[in-house]
Amino acid sequence: MHEFSICRGIVKGVLEELDKLGSPLPSLKSVRIAMGDLHQVVPDTLEFAYTSMTRGTAAEGSELQIRFVSVEIKCGKCGWQGGVKNSMFLCADCKATEIDVLHGMEMLLENLEVEK
Repeated sequence: MHEFSICRGIVKGVLEELDKLGSPLPSLKSVRIAMGDLHQVVPDTLEFAYTSMTRGTAAEGSELQIRFVSVEIKCGKCGWQGGVKNSMFLCADCKATEIDVLHGMEMLLENLEVEK
């Protein structure tokens, strides 16, 4: 259940951003993150971890919204760029294995919705 270790970083980032808003702290309504598919998180488990880890903090009661980012690769041999099919990290054009992952590894705090 790596969702809890991932969530620890999310909650830390959320609380740091809330602290930057000064006193009095605004009411946090929602948190939106971008999560690459390569992290292989289970959404329900990540949401449960978020609810658990935010208890007793300024983020308690806020909603975690997850935007999943699909895996996209670029071929180092022919330059083809696109998505991965069937978990095969091969170029769809020339079948080379010399690929770079462009998207799908993200884990970003995108937005905090607050109410003053």
